[in-house]
Amino acid sequence: MKIIKLTENLIPDFKEYYAKYSHEQDESFPPVDDFTINENDPVYLLVNGKEIRGAAALMLHPEYREVRQARLRMFHAADGDYLSYLKLLNSILLHTHGLTSIYGFIEDNYSHIAKIWEDLALTPEDLHGCLSGIIQKISRQIFRQGMS
Repeated sequence: MKIIKLTENLIPDFKEYYAKYSHEQDESFPPVDDFTINENDPVYLLVNGKEIRGAAALMLHPEYREVRQARLRMFHAADGDYLSYLKLLNSILLHTHGLTSIYGFIEDNYSHIAKIWEDLALTPEDLHGCLSGIIQKISRQIFRQGMS
């Protein structure tokens, strides 16, 4: 599986993925009918061939940037695998320069996913993970993997 940036022709597929899996997280901000690719709404997809298997979508609108935060529209991997989530997280971190936190929500009954979020240094209830903590934890994880 690999990460790709959302393209205009994949927007309908992203919306379909969101509709299928957003009930596991926060459904407050579905991609609107006229959703387009722009710097305030970066979206990355985890794909296996042509099939979407995960999505990381940030909202970086001015009201969030003013308080140095980003809000997750979606952070989900269909396989529920730690490495899938790590790939998705690494993709959105490219857009977090100058921010202090990322937040989002997950439903209580998805404790296995909440555990993965915690392992990524994210707090599942309101995902107020400090980016420096996330980056440090990922750096330690990558270093450990490189040493084995």
